[in-house]
Amino acid sequence: MNTPSQPKKADSLYYLFALLIFIGVGITIAGVILLNRPTATPLPPAPTRKPITVNLELDGRKFSVSTFAQTVDAFLTEQALILRPDDLLIPSADTPLTEQMTIRIQQAKPVQIFVDDQLTVMNTTFTTPFDILNRANITVNPADALSINGTPISQADMMLWDAPVSDIRIRRAVTIRIREGDDVRLFQTTAQTVADALYEAGIVLFLPDQISPAPIERVVANMEIIIDRSRELFIRADGETVQTRVRAQTIGEALIESGIVLNGLDYTIPSASEPITAGITVRVIRVTEDIISEQSPIPYESVLQADPNLDLDRRAIIQTGREGVYQRNYRVRYENGVEIRRDLIEEFTAQAPQNEVVAYGTKITIRTIETPDGVLEYWRKFRMYATSYYPAELGGDNITAIGETLQKGIVAIDPRIIPYRLNVYVFGYGIGRTADTGGPRTTPYWIDLGYSDEDWVGWSRWVDVYVLTPVPETINYLLSLNYNGGPLPP
Repeated sequence: MNTPSQPKKADSLYYLFALLIFIGVGITIAGVILLNRPTATPLPPAPTRKPITVNLELDGRKFSVSTFAQTVDAFLTEQALILRPDDLLIPSADTPLTEQMTIRIQQAKPVQIFVDDQLTVMNTTFTTPFDILNRANITVNPADALSINGTPISQADMMLWDAPVSDIRIRRAVTIRIREGDDVRLFQTTAQTVADALYEAGIVLFLPDQISPAPIERVVANMEIIIDRSRELFIRADGETVQTRVRAQTIGEALIESGIVLNGLDYTIPSASEPITAGITVRVIRVTEDIISEQSPIPYESVLQADPNLDLDRRAIIQTGREGVYQRNYRVRYENGVEIRRDLIEEFTAQAPQNEVVAYGTKITIRTIETPDGVLEYWRKFRMYATSYYPAELGGDNITAIGETLQKGIVAIDPRIIPYRLNVYVFGYGIGRTADTGGPRTTPYWIDLGYSDEDWVGWSRWVDVYVLTPVPETINYLLSLNYNGGPLPP
């Protein structure tokens, strides 16, 4: 019996070996191709752009900015700067940037321009009123009124204006006719009302004058203003002369129209019934009788009173002085404000004077001061002007007013202020004995500090003078306070 044939093991190995050879050949061919392909040249690295510094002027403010932008437009985009059509940019947007280039930006500002009542608003970088108006094609005529930011200016000052401009107003001048009787004049004005136009024209109006159109009416071109004048007269009343105008027919009516009333015995020259003629002068004679009182002061006296409880050189007002009053009553007649007659009715003392009582201190208190010479007791203190003297200055005379020898430690004073033979102390000089009298002085509060010829030191200044203990038996409690210097109350 025949059985199916089985593949042989050797055939399988053959096929496997063939497959491996095929794969190996493919890999070899691919390697050869790769090895024989030309090698590509590597690309150089991209160049790196460095930033540059430009100067930015924004509405006058200056900045230094570092940027990678290459043009002005790119720089504006980089800095988020958005320009409006009316803004000024220098240089132009397409200009390439260079190191330290200056970019100037001036932003346009809104300006209101009123020509009469017509408003124009424009954005502009111009700063002077002249340039702004020129840009807006608006002309200012010589007679026009011009104001900048509410400030009236002349046209010549437009070029000199250096503040920011936000508001320009132009009032166009118009021609009007002013008729006064047979006189007609043409006048150019920028006034808004009839009253203002007449004021600009230098025309003085009086309340009784009639104006047509009314003073409050608005001025328009070619308007005719008619002035109907009242009649002029002069009124002398109460010491004054009043120039006025009235529409009245008689003097009496004119006085009433002018607010002047005749009372009692008053009368006028000419009389109140006379008719008014142009330029007439009316005198008003006032007639009055009055009782008046005249008071004159009765002076009071100042009385000094010692007070043992009040410190020396202090004063206190115990009772305030009050002037008295002497009164005279008169009956007086006046004509036109001028006294014609005066009759005395009575006279008497309406109020008696009250004397002023001033207490002066007599209480002496011993006090101490620390000095380079030790602790000293004093009972009175003066502010005095100090000078110095020595025998040679006196022609060699060294004997004092009380017979003592002039040397350091001797001082000259007014004995009415500080008695002789008392010790005083002056800082910088020391203790001095009052043993001499100085010459004539501009103030009694003067002290001459004595020296010998050998040790003289010049003095010329204000000093404090301490009067040392013991306290003398006789004291001048009432020293004058009306000079420079004087006693210093404690």
